[in-house]
Amino acid sequence: MECKEASIGISLNTIKVIGIITMLIDHIGVYFESMINPEVYILFRIIGRIAMPLFVYSLVQGYIHTSSLKKYILRLGVLCIITQVLIYMLYILNKKYYSNYNPYIAEFLNIVFSFVLTLILLKSIDFSKKYTSIDNKYINLIFRVITVVCIILIYHFVNIDYSYVVPIMGVNFFLFEKMKRKTKNHNIKFTYTFLELLLMFIISVIYDILEIFVIFDVVILLFYNGKKKNKIDLNKYLMYAFFPVHHGILYFIAMLIGGRI
Repeated sequence: MECKEASIGISLNTIKVIGIITMLIDHIGVYFESMINPEVYILFRIIGRIAMPLFVYSLVQGYIHTSSLKKYILRLGVLCIITQVLIYMLYILNKKYYSNYNPYIAEFLNIVFSFVLTLILLKSIDFSKKYTSIDNKYINLIFRVITVVCIILIYHFVNIDYSYVVPIMGVNFFLFEKMKRKTKNHNIKFTYTFLELLLMFIISVIYDILEIFVIFDVVILLFYNGKKKNKIDLNKYLMYAFFPVHHGILYFIAMLIGGRI
């Protein structure tokens, strides 16, 4: 829960590091599924369930605190395109020269596309003065409604990793984080945090029963101290680069090994 004065607990950067580690373990399982023990594969995927809610929570914190939403969206937009192009290039190589290896990773758009759409969605439902650029309130409302409808249609027709779960979870985090910022009562803040994390858990389990292990995220986020960093300082560009790089390395190695099986 948010507590800016707290010096204990875990920072947002720590949450991101946990997300990166659990995501890496999950993707090792995804890429090497046919080459590892089934029990190990399931364990890797269980650990990987921790990653997505942590990234969505970090995304919402980034939305709330960013000084330039346009630059934030642009960075993530470039990231998702680079990642997808890299995956498609490896997929083409895979099908031509290593046809014995058949990953399903290229069958959907990577999750960063959802992050971009979620940021746009949050801007569309955020009626604070910061994001009300059109003076006419009716025109402003129409543009927002059209944007939301377009995002819904994108999720209906386009196969994106985790589908609608990311934007719904993002809205959940956003609304409760905004409410927590409007009160100084710690009991009310804790109640909001409890409801926020309970809904996070419910949304995840409705999507897939394996997401029940998101329960670990509840524990992690309860210890969030409201700070961006404690002892861990992360270079944001290195963090962005990790996403396409780890996909490329894992895919290439798995393809070389699995394509010869």
